[in-house]
Amino acid sequence: MKSSLSDTAKPTQDLKNKSTPRVCSSPFIKYFSAFLLFLLFAGCSSTIREGDFSSKEKFLEDFNNTVKTKELKITLLSDSSFTVNEGAAIENDTLFSFGKLDEKKNYQFALSDIEEINFENNSIQRASILLKSGDGLRAENVRTTHDSISFIGTKTLMTKTTIARIDRVKAISYKNHWRNIPLGVITGFFTGGTIGLAIGGLLGEYKEQHFPPGMTDQHPFSPLEKAIGYFISGSFVGLITGGILGWEIGRTIEYQFNP
Repeated sequence: MKSSLSDTAKPTQDLKNKSTPRVCSSPFIKYFSAFLLFLLFAGCSSTIREGDFSSKEKFLEDFNNTVKTKELKITLLSDSSFTVNEGAAIENDTLFSFGKLDEKKNYQFALSDIEEINFENNSIQRASILLKSGDGLRAENVRTTHDSISFIGTKTLMTKTTIARIDRVKAISYKNHWRNIPLGVITGFFTGGTIGLAIGGLLGEYKEQHFPPGMTDQHPFSPLEKAIGYFISGSFVGLITGGILGWEIGRTIEYQFNP
């Protein structure tokens, strides 16, 4: 019987010569991720005009209901701009901004007028007081007798300041953070998955693994299984990061008055 040394070596030679499949991310995923990433960082915006409504009154009503408590950027026809923090409203073709003013003065009430008292930090000197009339006060130097209470109270008042007639306003805008989260999540999913695939490729993870015949208990992952694992891991990290980034960037909503 002839020696079968050459026959024994043949499988090993075949294993070495066996081509190793290459796994790479699809060009579509790369380009789609790049496109979404561009949209996210460019920041989406929506423009609202009077023509989008059936009447000017409906347009102004929508504006007043939407921006009354938001931080706004106001741009005048001269292209000068400034920010108001507590919202605005349009009344009689005039733009007003809102603000808060803390007013301090001495108060004295009968205990029967008090609905609730919450002392701060277990100290009788500072408290939050709710009157039966519904008004709330922040109190300092609280003193009580058997039937009355006196203190220095701070009451927050809303102020209204005239800015300009609406015919001098070019546009008013604000950031809506919630509306950009879905785009951030989608962008993060595909971008993170693509980065995960690229990392796997740099680490050389997409090569076939071969073991000697005696190591039959080994069950290596195929290149495709590894690629899927890297894509899923990257996508999970990416969608969380993208959601946070989408919130931070936000979407600009602009009301256009005199383009």
